[in-house]
Amino acid sequence: MLIVPSQPSSSDLRGYLDRDEPHCINYLIVQKLGKDEVIANVRDDGDVEVFLVRHILHAITTRVNHHDASEDPVADNVKPLFLRNVGISAWGLAIHTEARILAVSSNRHEVTIFRFGLVDEFDEDRTPRKQAKSTDNGQSSRWDEERREDNVDSRPERKTDVTRQVLNGEANIPHIAFCNTGDDPDGRWLLTTDISGVCRAIDLHNFTLVQAFRFGPSFIAPNGGPYDRMNAGWGIMFLDTRSFVTQDSISDALGMDDGEVLPDAKSDTRIWDLSKTLRHLPDNSKAFKAVKMKAAQNTFSQSATEASSNISSPQLSGNADNVHEQSTADLTSDDDEGLDDTGVLLEPNVLSPSQPPAPDAVEEDENEHNVELWSDLDDSDGENTEDFISQSAYYGGGRICGNTPHFVRQSNLCEDLPCPILHTSIRNVYLLQPTKQRLSPDQPFMPPMVGMAAPLKQSIQIESRGLNMFDRLSMHAYIPALGVVVLASQKGRAIVLSLARVPQSMEYLEGIDPSLGQKTVYTLRAECILPFESQEKAGQRPFSPLHGIAVGPIQGTENDKNGGKTRWRLIMMYQDYSILSYELQRAKGAELDVEDFVV
Repeated sequence: MLIVPSQPSSSDLRGYLDRDEPHCINYLIVQKLGKDEVIANVRDDGDVEVFLVRHILHAITTRVNHHDASEDPVADNVKPLFLRNVGISAWGLAIHTEARILAVSSNRHEVTIFRFGLVDEFDEDRTPRKQAKSTDNGQSSRWDEERREDNVDSRPERKTDVTRQVLNGEANIPHIAFCNTGDDPDGRWLLTTDISGVCRAIDLHNFTLVQAFRFGPSFIAPNGGPYDRMNAGWGIMFLDTRSFVTQDSISDALGMDDGEVLPDAKSDTRIWDLSKTLRHLPDNSKAFKAVKMKAAQNTFSQSATEASSNISSPQLSGNADNVHEQSTADLTSDDDEGLDDTGVLLEPNVLSPSQPPAPDAVEEDENEHNVELWSDLDDSDGENTEDFISQSAYYGGGRICGNTPHFVRQSNLCEDLPCPILHTSIRNVYLLQPTKQRLSPDQPFMPPMVGMAAPLKQSIQIESRGLNMFDRLSMHAYIPALGVVVLASQKGRAIVLSLARVPQSMEYLEGIDPSLGQKTVYTLRAECILPFESQEKAGQRPFSPLHGIAVGPIQGTENDKNGGKTRWRLIMMYQDYSILSYELQRAKGAELDVEDFVV
C-alpha cells in the first residue's frame, strides 16, 4: 500500500460541503496529459492537483525493492506536478490529452481552463477583463473571460502556462467534457452540464458560447434557486463512433424482443424510448431489502437501521449481542429525500459509515413476496419525464417521451463534430445523434434521440431511506475498446450499456419513420444492472452509498489474445469500503459478457 499525502495550497481554505475536512476529493480521473499518464483530482476546498503516474510507480517500486514491510507507506517524496486553487469547491474535471488542456468547473458557476506549457498567444500587455460575446439572447446569463497572470506558476517550466475563466450561467456545474476521440485534436470544444438542467457547448478558441440546450421543460425551484429537481444535469460526454458495434438487426441494437415495437414510434419519430426494454434484463432487482436481519445497529442514517451485508470491510467487526429480527420490511421510493432545493445535503449524519453486520446476516423469509412496497410511482419529487401531465399519470411514469431537447439557437452543435453525445440527468439517460447528419441545415436537432427513463429505479427498505438522497447518475465510465458505457448512481447501483449502430442498409421495425434510414443511427442497449439481484439476496451489496467506480484492462491481458476477447474490470467501491468487482469481456462480433467477483 502507498499513501500519497496532499497538502492544501493554502492554510486558510474552507470547505463547501464539509468544513471540518475541506480537503476531501470530489472527483478523480486517470488519463494521459500529452504523453504522460496522470492522476488529476479536484477537492472541496477548491484545490486542483495533478500527479504523474510514473512518480507514483517509482515510489512503489522503490519500496518493493527494499523488501522492508515496515517501511512507512506515506510517500512524502511524491509531489504534485501541478497545484492550483479555483476559489471554491471544484467538481467537474476534464483533460484533453493531445492539446494538453485541463478544465475544472466549480461552484462559482464558472469553468477554469489551464493550458500547459503553451506559448501565450496574446500580446505582452495584459488583456483587460471583458464581457465575452453571448449568442443565446441572454438565456445563459453571464459569459466572461479573464486572463489571470497571478495563477501562473513561478517555476521556469510553467511560465508559458495560460489560465482562463469562463462564466457558465448561474448554477453549479457537476460535469464537463472534452472530445478525445481524435475529431477535435486542438481541444476547441468543451461541453458542460449544470444543476439547472442546461447543457452548453463552449468554443475555447474564442471563449464564446455557441449552443445551449436542455432536456424537458424548465423547472423553477420553490425557493427560486437554480437546482432543477426534475432534470438537473449530472453527466455529459462525447462518444467515438468507432466504439459503436453493428448488430444483426435493429431489435438487437435496441435490446428489444422480436415483434416488440417502440412506444410512440408512429406519433413521434423524434424519440426512441427504450425504457420498456429494461424489463428484459435478467437478475435485476426491483426492491433492495433484507427481510430478516441479524446485525448490529447501523448508523447510516439518523433513524436506526439494521445493516445486512456479508462483505468484509476494514472498518467492520461483529457484535453478536445486538440481534434484531424483522419479519416484514417497509420500502420507500427513490425520491430526493434529504436535499434542499439547491441540492445541498441536509442530513450530514448520513455520511457516517455503516456499523458491523454479522456474517450470514441475510436470511430468506418465507413471507418475502408479501412485503409491502412503496412504489416509485408515488414519488411526486422524482424526475419529470413528460411535458404536460404528471409522471404517475402517464404510462406509469417510465417514459421520456416529453423530453425532446430544446435548443437556444437554430444552428449546429460544435460545428458538426461527428460524435454522438451522451447525457445523464438525475435519473434519465439521453443519446443525441451527431448534428452533422441533420436533415435540415437550420435545425440543431438530428432525430432520433435515444434514451431511457430511470433505468436504476429501485424501491428500498424504509430503514435505509437515507440512500435516496444520493440518487443521481453522477458516475460514468466509457470503455471504447468494448463499446460500453457504465453509468452509476451514488444510491448504489450501475447500469452497463452497449453502444450499437443501425446502418442505412438495416431493415427498420414497423412504424418507425423510414426517412431515418437515410443515415446511420447510433443507439444503446441495456445489458445488465449491477449488483445483480442474486448478489443482493446473498447480502453482497452493502446498505451504504456508492463512492466510486473504476474501469481498466485486466492486468496481464493487454497482449493476451485469449480467443480474441477483450477483457476489462469494473470495480464498484462503497462508503463502507466494500468492493464489488466485475469482468466485462467481448469477443470480436460477439455479445458482451459480464461476470461478477466479490472482493
